[in-house]
Amino acid sequence: MVFQFQRLKYHIVITLIALVLVSVMPVSAVFINGYYNVAPNIQQGATVFIGEQGLNISDALASANAQGSPTAITTIGWWASAANIHLSSPTVTIDLNGRQDQFTVTQAEFDGYEGQWYLVDSVLTGVAKANAGAVFNVKSPKLDITIRDVGQNDGADVSGTSVPNGTKLQFQIGTNMYMVLNPAMRNPVYNLTGSGVNTDGYLDIQVKYQNGTTFSKLFDDNNLERTLIALNVTTQPYTWGRANAGRGPGIDYVWNTSTYPPGTYTVSVLSRLNNMQSNYLIGGTMYTGRTVSNVKTITIIGMPLTTVTTIPITTPTPIPIMSATTKIGTYNPDLSIWYLDYNGNGLWEPGTDKAYFWGATGYQPVTGNWDGSVDGKVKIGTYNPTIGIWYLDYNGNGLWEPGTDKVYNWGAPGYQPVTGDWNGDGKVKIGTYNPSLSIWYLDYNGNGLWEPGTDKVYRWGATGYAPVVGKWS
Repeated sequence: MVFQFQRLKYHIVITLIALVLVSVMPVSAVFINGYYNVAPNIQQGATVFIGEQGLNISDALASANAQGSPTAITTIGWWASAANIHLSSPTVTIDLNGRQDQFTVTQAEFDGYEGQWYLVDSVLTGVAKANAGAVFNVKSPKLDITIRDVGQNDGADVSGTSVPNGTKLQFQIGTNMYMVLNPAMRNPVYNLTGSGVNTDGYLDIQVKYQNGTTFSKLFDDNNLERTLIALNVTTQPYTWGRANAGRGPGIDYVWNTSTYPPGTYTVSVLSRLNNMQSNYLIGGTMYTGRTVSNVKTITIIGMPLTTVTTIPITTPTPIPIMSATTKIGTYNPDLSIWYLDYNGNGLWEPGTDKAYFWGATGYQPVTGNWDGSVDGKVKIGTYNPTIGIWYLDYNGNGLWEPGTDKVYNWGAPGYQPVTGDWNGDGKVKIGTYNPSLSIWYLDYNGNGLWEPGTDKVYRWGATGYAPVVGKWS
Protein backbone atom coordinates (compact mmCIF):
# COMPACT_ATOMS: atom_id res chain seq x y z
CA MET A 1 0.00 0.00 0.00
CA VAL A 2 1.36 3.42 -0.94
CA PHE A 3 0.30 6.81 0.27
CA GLN A 4 -0.22 10.36 -0.84
CA PHE A 5 -0.59 13.58 1.05
CA GLN A 6 -2.38 16.86 0.78
CA ARG A 7 -1.34 20.45 1.15
CA LEU A 8 0.46 21.63 4.25
CA LYS A 9 0.63 25.37 4.46
CA TYR A 10 3.65 25.03 6.69
CA HIS A 11 5.76 28.13 7.26
CA ILE A 12 9.50 28.01 6.89
CA VAL A 13 9.76 28.10 10.65
CA ILE A 14 9.43 24.31 10.67
CA THR A 15 13.12 24.28 9.86
CA LEU A 16 13.71 26.62 12.77
CA ILE A 17 12.09 24.45 15.41
CA ALA A 18 13.96 26.10 18.25
CA LEU A 19 12.54 29.48 17.29
CA VAL A 20 9.06 28.00 17.08
CA LEU A 21 9.34 26.60 20.57
CA VAL A 22 10.47 29.94 21.93
CA SER A 23 7.66 31.79 20.15
CA VAL A 24 4.91 29.80 21.83
CA MET A 25 6.13 30.04 25.37
CA PRO A 26 3.68 31.82 27.67
CA VAL A 27 4.44 35.28 28.91
CA SER A 28 2.26 35.43 32.00
CA ALA A 29 3.15 31.94 33.15
CA VAL A 30 6.88 32.55 33.11
CA PHE A 31 9.00 29.94 31.35
CA ILE A 32 12.16 29.37 33.40
CA ASN A 33 14.87 26.81 32.73
CA GLY A 34 12.50 24.40 31.02
CA TYR A 35 9.43 24.77 33.23
CA TYR A 36 6.42 27.04 33.70
CA ASN A 37 6.15 29.16 36.86
CA VAL A 38 2.39 29.12 37.46
CA ALA A 39 0.29 30.49 40.34
CA PRO A 40 3.03 30.10 42.97
CA ASN A 41 1.36 32.05 45.81
CA ILE A 42 -0.50 29.56 47.98
CA GLN A 43 -3.53 30.39 50.11
CA GLN A 44 -4.64 28.31 53.07
CA GLY A 45 -6.38 25.11 51.97
CA ALA A 46 -4.99 25.20 48.44
CA THR A 47 -3.88 22.05 46.66
CA VAL A 48 -0.19 21.68 45.91
CA PHE A 49 1.40 18.87 43.94
CA ILE A 50 4.43 16.76 44.69
CA GLY A 51 7.40 18.09 42.75
CA GLU A 52 6.33 21.73 42.56
CA GLN A 53 9.04 24.19 43.49
CA GLY A 54 9.27 27.93 44.09
CA LEU A 55 5.95 28.14 45.96
CA ASN A 56 5.25 30.91 48.43
CA ILE A 57 3.28 29.39 51.31
CA SER A 58 3.67 32.36 53.68
CA ASP A 59 0.00 33.38 53.41
CA ALA A 60 -1.18 29.81 53.98
CA LEU A 61 0.90 29.53 57.16
CA ALA A 62 -0.13 32.97 58.38
CA SER A 63 -3.83 32.25 57.89
CA ALA A 64 -3.65 28.94 59.75
CA ASN A 65 -1.68 30.56 62.57
CA ALA A 66 -4.28 33.34 62.81
CA GLN A 67 -7.16 30.91 63.28
CA GLY A 68 -8.13 30.02 66.84
CA SER A 69 -5.54 31.32 69.29
CA PRO A 70 -2.84 33.28 67.41
CA THR A 71 0.37 31.28 67.03
CA ALA A 72 3.62 31.39 65.07
CA ILE A 73 3.96 27.68 64.27
CA THR A 74 6.11 26.59 61.32
CA THR A 75 5.84 22.82 61.81
CA ILE A 76 3.18 20.93 59.87
CA GLY A 77 2.08 17.33 60.19
CA TRP A 78 0.21 14.56 58.38
CA TRP A 79 -2.14 12.09 60.03
CA ALA A 80 -3.47 8.85 58.61
CA SER A 81 -7.08 9.07 57.51
CA ALA A 82 -8.55 7.25 60.52
CA ALA A 83 -6.60 9.25 63.11
CA ASN A 84 -8.08 11.94 65.33
CA ILE A 85 -5.76 14.86 64.60
CA HIS A 86 -6.58 16.57 67.90
CA LEU A 87 -5.93 13.53 70.08
CA SER A 88 -3.01 11.78 68.40
CA SER A 89 0.44 12.70 67.14
CA PRO A 90 1.02 12.98 63.41
CA THR A 91 2.62 10.20 61.40
CA VAL A 92 5.20 12.63 59.98
CA THR A 93 6.13 16.25 60.63
CA ILE A 94 8.06 18.85 58.63
CA ASP A 95 9.51 22.13 59.86
CA LEU A 96 8.96 24.83 57.23
CA ASN A 97 10.99 27.52 58.95
CA GLY A 98 13.05 29.40 56.34
CA ARG A 99 11.31 27.66 53.44
CA GLN A 100 8.08 29.62 53.30
CA ASP A 101 9.00 31.90 50.39
CA GLN A 102 10.63 29.28 48.16
CA PHE A 103 8.94 26.04 49.07
CA THR A 104 9.36 22.75 47.24
CA VAL A 105 6.88 19.92 47.71
CA THR A 106 9.68 17.39 47.77
CA GLN A 107 9.28 13.80 46.77
CA ALA A 108 11.30 12.62 49.77
CA GLU A 109 9.06 14.40 52.28
CA PHE A 110 5.60 14.16 50.77
CA ASP A 111 5.39 11.11 48.50
CA GLY A 112 3.08 8.65 50.23
CA TYR A 113 1.57 11.33 52.42
CA GLU A 114 -1.17 12.78 50.28
CA GLY A 115 -3.94 14.77 51.88
CA GLN A 116 -4.30 17.56 54.41
CA TRP A 117 -1.35 18.93 56.35
CA TYR A 118 -2.05 20.83 59.58
CA LEU A 119 -0.08 22.97 61.99
CA VAL A 120 1.41 20.88 64.78
CA ASP A 121 0.93 22.49 68.19
CA SER A 122 3.98 21.37 70.18
CA VAL A 123 2.57 22.97 73.34
CA LEU A 124 -0.27 20.44 73.28
CA THR A 125 2.03 17.42 72.96
CA GLY A 126 2.23 17.49 69.22
CA VAL A 127 -1.40 17.32 68.11
CA ALA A 128 -2.99 19.50 65.44
CA LYS A 129 -3.62 23.10 66.37
CA ALA A 130 -7.18 23.55 67.59
CA ASN A 131 -9.69 25.53 65.54
CA ALA A 132 -7.34 25.83 62.55
CA GLY A 133 -7.92 24.39 59.15
CA ALA A 134 -5.34 22.58 57.02
CA VAL A 135 -2.41 24.65 55.77
CA PHE A 136 -2.61 22.99 52.37
CA ASN A 137 -3.62 19.78 50.63
CA VAL A 138 -0.92 17.66 48.98
CA LYS A 139 -1.63 15.50 45.94
CA SER A 140 0.43 13.39 43.60
CA PRO A 141 -0.07 14.66 40.06
CA LYS A 142 -1.86 12.34 37.66
CA LEU A 143 -1.61 12.57 33.89
CA ASP A 144 -2.98 10.64 30.95
CA ILE A 145 -3.85 11.31 27.31
CA THR A 146 -6.00 9.65 24.66
CA ILE A 147 -6.33 10.30 20.95
CA ARG A 148 -9.89 11.01 19.81
CA ASP A 149 -11.53 10.72 16.39
CA VAL A 150 -14.24 13.39 16.17
CA GLY A 151 -15.91 11.44 13.37
CA GLN A 152 -16.57 8.40 15.55
CA ASN A 153 -19.20 8.78 18.24
CA ASP A 154 -18.22 12.42 18.56
CA GLY A 155 -14.80 11.58 19.93
CA ALA A 156 -14.08 7.85 20.20
CA ASP A 157 -10.72 6.82 21.62
CA VAL A 158 -8.57 5.61 18.71
CA SER A 159 -5.27 5.40 20.58
CA GLY A 160 -3.12 2.56 19.31
CA THR A 161 -5.08 2.15 16.09
CA SER A 162 -4.75 3.13 12.43
CA VAL A 163 -6.87 5.83 10.81
CA PRO A 164 -7.12 7.01 7.19
CA ASN A 165 -5.22 10.07 6.07
CA GLY A 166 -7.62 13.00 6.54
CA THR A 167 -9.10 11.81 9.85
CA LYS A 168 -9.81 14.69 12.22
CA LEU A 169 -8.29 14.10 15.62
CA GLN A 170 -8.22 15.71 19.05
CA PHE A 171 -6.45 14.86 22.31
CA GLN A 172 -8.18 14.33 25.63
CA ILE A 173 -6.11 14.91 28.76
CA GLY A 174 -6.96 13.34 32.08
CA THR A 175 -5.39 15.11 35.06
CA ASN A 176 -6.05 16.25 38.60
CA MET A 177 -3.84 19.32 38.13
CA TYR A 178 -6.68 21.44 36.70
CA MET A 179 -7.34 22.77 40.21
CA VAL A 180 -3.99 24.58 40.25
CA LEU A 181 -5.65 27.52 38.45
CA ASN A 182 -8.32 28.19 41.05
CA PRO A 183 -7.69 31.93 41.67
CA ALA A 184 -9.31 31.76 45.08
CA MET A 185 -6.63 29.35 46.25
CA ARG A 186 -3.56 30.14 44.16
CA ASN A 187 -2.36 33.29 42.42
CA PRO A 188 -1.57 35.13 40.32
CA VAL A 189 -3.84 33.62 37.68
CA TYR A 190 -3.69 35.72 34.54
CA ASN A 191 -5.92 34.09 31.95
CA LEU A 192 -8.31 31.20 32.42
CA THR A 193 -9.49 30.82 28.85
CA GLY A 194 -6.59 30.53 26.42
CA SER A 195 -3.57 28.37 25.67
CA GLY A 196 0.01 29.26 24.88
CA VAL A 197 1.14 32.88 24.93
CA ASN A 198 -0.29 35.11 27.68
CA THR A 199 -1.87 32.27 29.63
CA ASP A 200 -1.14 30.13 32.63
CA GLY A 201 -0.48 27.05 30.54
CA TYR A 202 1.57 24.29 32.11
CA LEU A 203 0.96 21.12 30.05
CA ASP A 204 2.71 20.32 26.75
CA ILE A 205 1.35 17.76 24.33
CA GLN A 206 4.22 16.05 22.52
CA VAL A 207 3.46 14.74 19.04
CA LYS A 208 6.35 13.00 17.30
CA TYR A 209 6.56 11.52 13.82
CA GLN A 210 8.32 8.20 13.28
CA ASN A 211 11.43 9.96 11.95
CA GLY A 212 11.83 11.84 15.24
CA THR A 213 10.31 15.15 14.16
CA THR A 214 8.49 16.81 17.08
CA PHE A 215 5.57 19.15 16.44
CA SER A 216 4.87 22.12 18.70
CA LYS A 217 1.82 23.08 16.61
CA LEU A 218 -0.62 21.24 14.35
CA PHE A 219 -2.67 22.53 11.44
CA ASP A 220 -6.46 22.59 11.63
CA ASP A 221 -9.13 22.52 8.90
CA ASN A 222 -8.47 26.17 8.09
CA ASN A 223 -4.68 25.78 7.80
CA LEU A 224 -4.26 27.63 11.09
CA GLU A 225 -1.56 26.51 13.48
CA ARG A 226 -2.88 25.33 16.85
CA THR A 227 -0.37 25.20 19.67
CA LEU A 228 0.36 22.06 21.67
CA ILE A 229 2.52 23.99 24.11
CA ALA A 230 1.65 25.59 27.45
CA LEU A 231 -1.94 24.36 27.50
CA ASN A 232 -4.20 26.07 29.99
CA VAL A 233 -6.06 23.19 31.64
CA THR A 234 -8.76 24.31 34.06
CA THR A 235 -11.38 21.57 33.69
CA GLN A 236 -11.61 17.80 33.80
CA PRO A 237 -11.67 16.19 31.33
CA TYR A 238 -9.84 18.60 29.06
CA THR A 239 -9.92 18.09 25.29
CA TRP A 240 -7.52 19.96 23.01
CA GLY A 241 -9.76 21.70 20.48
CA ARG A 242 -13.05 21.54 22.41
CA ALA A 243 -14.90 24.65 23.55
CA ASN A 244 -16.43 22.75 26.45
CA ALA A 245 -13.16 20.93 27.22
CA GLY A 246 -14.79 17.48 27.21
CA ARG A 247 -16.74 15.48 24.63
CA GLY A 248 -19.93 16.48 22.90
CA PRO A 249 -20.78 19.65 20.93
CA GLY A 250 -18.43 22.58 20.88
CA ILE A 251 -15.54 21.72 18.56
CA ASP A 252 -13.20 24.67 18.15
CA TYR A 253 -10.57 22.96 16.01
CA VAL A 254 -9.06 19.59 15.15
CA TRP A 255 -5.82 18.11 13.93
CA ASN A 256 -6.33 17.82 10.19
CA THR A 257 -4.19 14.78 9.42
CA SER A 258 -4.59 15.18 5.66
CA THR A 259 -1.67 17.59 5.70
CA TYR A 260 0.73 15.15 7.42
CA PRO A 261 2.65 12.17 6.05
CA PRO A 262 1.43 8.61 6.58
CA GLY A 263 3.21 6.72 9.31
CA THR A 264 3.13 6.26 13.06
CA TYR A 265 2.94 9.19 15.45
CA THR A 266 3.53 9.00 19.19
CA VAL A 267 1.53 11.23 21.50
CA SER A 268 2.12 12.04 25.16
CA VAL A 269 1.57 14.93 27.55
CA LEU A 270 4.15 16.43 29.90
CA SER A 271 3.58 18.60 32.96
CA ARG A 272 6.09 21.41 33.36
CA LEU A 273 4.16 22.85 36.32
CA ASN A 274 6.71 24.56 38.57
CA ASN A 275 9.42 22.08 37.51
CA MET A 276 7.68 18.99 38.85
CA GLN A 277 8.98 17.00 35.84
CA SER A 278 12.52 17.39 37.23
CA ASN A 279 11.64 16.91 40.90
CA TYR A 280 9.20 13.99 40.89
CA LEU A 281 11.10 11.04 39.46
CA ILE A 282 11.11 7.27 39.42
CA GLY A 283 14.34 5.45 38.76
CA GLY A 284 15.97 8.78 37.97
CA THR A 285 13.60 9.53 35.07
CA MET A 286 10.30 11.34 34.71
CA TYR A 287 7.44 9.64 36.51
CA THR A 288 5.10 8.03 33.98
CA GLY A 289 1.49 8.58 34.90
CA ARG A 290 2.47 11.43 37.22
CA THR A 291 4.44 14.12 35.41
CA VAL A 292 4.39 12.52 31.96
CA SER A 293 1.70 10.32 30.48
CA ASN A 294 2.07 6.93 28.91
CA VAL A 295 2.91 7.22 25.22
CA LYS A 296 0.02 6.57 22.85
CA THR A 297 0.31 5.93 19.12
CA ILE A 298 -1.76 6.69 16.07
CA THR A 299 -0.89 5.39 12.62
CA ILE A 300 -2.04 7.43 9.65
CA ILE A 301 -2.50 5.38 6.52
CA GLY A 302 -2.74 6.91 3.06
CA MET A 303 -4.93 6.11 0.10
CA PRO A 304 -4.34 2.81 -1.74
CA LEU A 305 -3.02 3.34 -5.26
CA THR A 306 -4.17 1.71 -8.48
CA THR A 307 -2.01 -1.23 -9.51
CA VAL A 308 -0.31 -0.61 -12.83
CA THR A 309 2.14 -2.44 -15.03
CA THR A 310 5.67 -2.38 -13.68
CA ILE A 311 8.83 -2.04 -15.71
CA PRO A 312 12.39 -1.97 -14.56
CA ILE A 313 13.40 1.54 -12.50
CA THR A 314 15.02 4.03 -8.52
CA THR A 315 17.18 6.51 -6.57
CA PRO A 316 16.27 9.71 -8.37
CA THR A 317 17.99 12.97 -8.99
CA PRO A 318 15.06 15.18 -10.04
CA ILE A 319 15.45 17.38 -13.08
CA PRO A 320 12.95 20.25 -13.34
CA ILE A 321 11.57 21.37 -16.66
CA MET A 322 12.60 25.00 -17.08
CA SER A 323 10.75 27.83 -18.76
CA ALA A 324 11.03 31.60 -19.05
CA THR A 325 8.92 32.02 -15.93
CA THR A 326 10.55 29.33 -13.82
CA LYS A 327 10.99 30.19 -10.14
CA ILE A 328 12.93 28.54 -7.37
CA GLY A 329 11.76 26.23 -4.64
CA THR A 330 13.05 23.68 -2.18
CA TYR A 331 12.02 20.23 -1.03
CA ASN A 332 12.61 18.93 2.50
CA PRO A 333 13.21 15.18 2.06
CA ASP A 334 12.78 14.41 5.76
CA LEU A 335 9.33 16.01 6.08
CA SER A 336 8.27 15.89 2.40
CA ILE A 337 7.49 19.60 2.43
CA TRP A 338 7.79 21.80 -0.64
CA TYR A 339 8.44 25.55 -0.37
CA LEU A 340 7.79 27.36 -3.66
CA ASP A 341 8.79 30.97 -4.35
CA TYR A 342 5.50 31.64 -6.11
CA ASN A 343 6.12 35.22 -7.22
CA GLY A 344 9.81 34.69 -7.92
CA ASN A 345 11.20 37.46 -5.71
CA GLY A 346 13.40 35.16 -3.64
CA LEU A 347 11.70 36.15 -0.38
CA TRP A 348 9.50 33.87 1.73
CA GLU A 349 6.10 35.56 1.97
CA PRO A 350 3.38 33.61 3.84
CA GLY A 351 0.09 33.90 1.99
CA THR A 352 1.83 34.49 -1.33
CA ASP A 353 4.39 31.73 -1.56
CA LYS A 354 3.23 28.13 -1.39
CA ALA A 355 4.04 25.28 0.96
CA TYR A 356 2.80 21.77 0.19
CA PHE A 357 3.08 18.44 1.97
CA TRP A 358 3.55 15.89 -0.82
CA GLY A 359 5.63 12.78 -0.39
CA ALA A 360 7.11 10.61 2.32
CA THR A 361 10.51 9.93 3.82
CA GLY A 362 12.90 8.81 1.09
CA TYR A 363 10.77 10.02 -1.81
CA GLN A 364 12.40 12.13 -4.52
CA PRO A 365 10.99 15.42 -5.90
CA VAL A 366 10.07 15.82 -9.58
CA THR A 367 8.39 18.67 -11.46
CA GLY A 368 6.59 19.18 -14.75
CA ASN A 369 3.57 20.54 -16.58
CA TRP A 370 1.86 17.18 -16.32
CA ASP A 371 -1.48 18.17 -17.88
CA GLY A 372 -0.02 20.36 -20.62
CA SER A 373 -1.96 23.43 -19.46
CA VAL A 374 -1.59 26.42 -21.77
CA ASP A 375 -0.37 28.59 -18.92
CA GLY A 376 2.73 26.42 -18.80
CA LYS A 377 2.63 26.11 -15.02
CA VAL A 378 4.89 23.47 -13.56
CA LYS A 379 3.42 21.13 -10.96
CA ILE A 380 5.03 19.02 -8.27
CA GLY A 381 5.36 15.29 -7.88
CA THR A 382 7.33 12.65 -6.01
CA TYR A 383 8.98 9.36 -6.88
CA ASN A 384 9.35 6.41 -4.52
CA PRO A 385 12.77 4.97 -5.35
CA THR A 386 12.25 1.69 -3.52
CA ILE A 387 9.29 0.54 -5.64
CA GLY A 388 9.38 2.86 -8.65
CA ILE A 389 6.04 4.61 -8.10
CA TRP A 390 5.36 8.18 -9.16
CA TYR A 391 2.75 10.51 -7.61
CA LEU A 392 1.94 13.53 -9.76
CA ASP A 393 -0.07 16.56 -8.66
CA TYR A 394 -1.82 16.68 -12.01
CA ASN A 395 -3.81 19.89 -11.55
CA GLY A 396 -1.22 21.66 -9.40
CA ASN A 397 -3.33 22.39 -6.30
CA GLY A 398 -1.10 20.52 -3.84
CA LEU A 399 -3.97 18.27 -2.73
CA TRP A 400 -4.11 14.54 -3.39
CA GLU A 401 -7.30 13.94 -5.38
CA PRO A 402 -7.92 10.34 -6.48
CA GLY A 403 -9.19 10.29 -10.04
CA THR A 404 -7.53 13.60 -10.85
CA ASP A 405 -3.94 13.20 -9.76
CA LYS A 406 -1.84 10.45 -11.32
CA VAL A 407 -0.07 7.42 -9.93
CA TYR A 408 2.34 5.46 -12.13
CA ASN A 409 4.56 2.49 -11.46
CA TRP A 410 7.56 3.14 -13.68
CA GLY A 411 10.92 2.17 -12.28
CA ALA A 412 13.02 -0.21 -10.22
CA PRO A 413 15.61 0.03 -7.44
CA GLY A 414 18.64 1.97 -8.58
CA TYR A 415 16.90 3.81 -11.41
CA GLN A 416 16.78 7.61 -11.48
CA PRO A 417 13.71 9.66 -12.47
CA VAL A 418 13.74 12.05 -15.41
CA THR A 419 10.97 14.19 -16.86
CA GLY A 420 10.42 15.81 -20.23
CA ASP A 421 8.05 16.42 -23.13
CA TRP A 422 9.26 13.43 -25.12
CA ASN A 423 6.77 13.69 -28.03
CA GLY A 424 6.34 17.47 -28.18
CA ASP A 425 2.62 17.61 -27.32
CA GLY A 426 3.18 20.14 -24.52
CA LYS A 427 2.81 17.66 -21.66
CA VAL A 428 5.70 16.65 -19.47
CA LYS A 429 6.06 12.89 -19.15
CA ILE A 430 8.01 10.61 -16.89
CA GLY A 431 11.01 8.45 -17.56
CA THR A 432 13.83 6.66 -15.81
CA TYR A 433 17.53 6.11 -16.29
CA ASN A 434 19.41 2.99 -15.26
CA PRO A 435 22.86 4.32 -14.29
CA SER A 436 24.50 0.90 -14.16
CA LEU A 437 23.61 0.13 -17.79
CA SER A 438 23.09 3.67 -19.13
CA ILE A 439 19.62 2.78 -20.38
CA TRP A 440 16.77 5.28 -20.62
CA TYR A 441 13.07 4.28 -20.44
CA LEU A 442 10.77 7.07 -21.61
CA ASP A 443 6.97 7.07 -21.31
CA TYR A 444 6.58 8.51 -24.80
CA ASN A 445 2.81 9.03 -24.85
CA GLY A 446 2.47 9.88 -21.13
CA ASN A 447 -0.03 7.20 -20.11
CA GLY A 448 2.18 5.64 -17.47
CA LEU A 449 2.07 2.19 -19.08
CA TRP A 450 5.03 0.46 -20.68
CA GLU A 451 4.09 -0.13 -24.32
CA PRO A 452 6.81 -1.69 -26.46
CA GLY A 453 6.88 -0.08 -29.88
CA THR A 454 5.39 3.17 -28.53
CA ASP A 455 7.55 4.03 -25.56
CA LYS A 456 11.26 4.61 -26.07
CA VAL A 457 14.35 2.81 -24.82
CA TYR A 458 17.79 4.32 -25.39
CA ARG A 459 21.29 3.37 -24.34
CA TRP A 460 23.12 6.64 -23.77
CA GLY A 461 25.91 7.10 -21.26
CA ALA A 462 28.44 5.14 -19.26
CA THR A 463 29.02 3.98 -15.72
CA GLY A 464 28.93 6.95 -13.33
CA TYR A 465 27.21 9.27 -15.79
CA ALA A 466 24.22 11.29 -14.61
CA PRO A 467 21.07 11.94 -16.68
CA VAL A 468 20.16 15.41 -17.96
CA VAL A 469 17.32 16.48 -20.23
CA GLY A 470 16.62 19.52 -22.36
CA LYS A 471 15.35 20.86 -25.65
CA TRP A 472 18.69 20.82 -27.44
CA SER A 473 17.48 22.03 -30.84
